[in-house]
Amino acid sequence: MPALDLNDASTLHDFRDRMDAFRCAATANPIRKGQSFTLKFSCNDAHDVDDRHRTIAPSLQTLVSTSTTWYLNRSLQSGIGENAQVWVASHEPQANEANTPNSIVLKIMQESFTTFPHVDWEDYDIRSYVVQEDRVSNAVTAYRRLSDFQGSVLPYFFGHHVETAPWGERLDILAFEYISGPSMEAVVYHNEEPRYARWIAPETYTKLAKSAIEALLIVHARRILHNDIELRNIFIDTEKCQLVIIDWEMCSVDQTDHDEWVISEERKLVDVLHGVGSSVARAMVLWANSRIPQLDCYVSD
Repeated sequence: MPALDLNDASTLHDFRDRMDAFRCAATANPIRKGQSFTLKFSCNDAHDVDDRHRTIAPSLQTLVSTSTTWYLNRSLQSGIGENAQVWVASHEPQANEANTPNSIVLKIMQESFTTFPHVDWEDYDIRSYVVQEDRVSNAVTAYRRLSDFQGSVLPYFFGHHVETAPWGERLDILAFEYISGPSMEAVVYHNEEPRYARWIAPETYTKLAKSAIEALLIVHARRILHNDIELRNIFIDTEKCQLVIIDWEMCSVDQTDHDEWVISEERKLVDVLHGVGSSVARAMVLWANSRIPQLDCYVSD
């Protein structure tokens, strides 16, 4: 099939026709609970594990490092319009939806379910579209470049595998550790609940926020932009009391105008973390403004 040329209306039409056909086929035969994939990945051993890093159960290390059949047992994200279908998976075919030390997350990237380009789009929107293969390549590069952060403020990344769906579409499967802690989205919108309120105690929240901000500064120094900093993409590592930034599949690596976007993404993270709306959030913003030159984030009263 011809490569997608975003400036060529004919290849854009062909691409859209192909994606429409794949979407119809995928809708008729969707990825579902109980479906299995036999995959071989690897554990990251590129750094010395310290007190910031979560421990991977030896049994899980063995499973991801050998050819293992993984069964999808709980959907975290699915449906048309999503960047990927995200599932908790287990090596046990009859596993229930409860997570075990041997659970992993499989992110199944399926381009036909994304919002793909149309000839009626504005030129800027068409030029901004990144095909799935490039998004995956950027994400894998970012995880490797940030290997020393895997297992601390990033999830452990076990690898990338390519499968072909029954309807002929390429599926890029990325495998990660399962983060059992709550998302910051849950904490911000439900912090009156005891199970979430504990995370906005001043000392605890300050530690959480600083872990994410300091990590993003180093990420930017390594010429990576996350590009999707949202509450839903930040989870709490309850064991180490630090934030974990997930979903790097929209990231940019070595972008030519990288430096122009750095400060806006740092402001975005601080604004997102400010969402808890308490005095501790105000103190966090004051600290961030002093830590990052030219940040100048608004401090609420």
